[in-house]
Amino acid sequence: MQLVKDRRLVCFTLGGALSAVVFGQFTAYLSQYLVVTSSAGEAARYISYLVATNAVTVIALQYVIGRRISSRQLMPWLMAGMALFLVGLLGFSLAQSLLVWCLAMLVFTLGEIIVIPAEYMFIDSIAPEHLRGVYYGAQNLSNLGAALGPVICGFALAHLVPTATFYLLILSVLLAALFYYLGARRAPN
Repeated sequence: MQLVKDRRLVCFTLGGALSAVVFGQFTAYLSQYLVVTSSAGEAARYISYLVATNAVTVIALQYVIGRRISSRQLMPWLMAGMALFLVGLLGFSLAQSLLVWCLAMLVFTLGEIIVIPAEYMFIDSIAPEHLRGVYYGAQNLSNLGAALGPVICGFALAHLVPTATFYLLILSVLLAALFYYLGARRAPN
């Protein structure tokens, strides 16, 4: 019950769930989108390039960027990561060529490289020493957002114009950023 009383943890867990909607299963919703807007073969080809772009970007830049993320400057880093998600999603929504898709994925992946470790660093900074494992466990509830992403996007693709999928994801990023902001500005309990 003590966990629910820690509003910073609650806000960060909600923010984490909303951001996990975006980055948790991105290959699933991008595949869905590409199958709806092109052919299955074209979708498979694009997804292979996008996954490769994501992997190469993570391998090349995760250490370089990750070591610069400071616990004293978590919110600026986290907001920068959220902004990169927004730009990447906007790029996906406007992409008309494989090159633009890959550039949008590069930007999106930079957001992923920043947001994931910053979330855990924040939890580490607010967790009482004797409850650190419990706090990390509570933060892992945000993984439920990853499961919801493809469901939300599939629903949007079935009932809205295809690009609306990305605008729903952008809304999720904005709400996540709001919860992160609210969690960071709350005084410790």
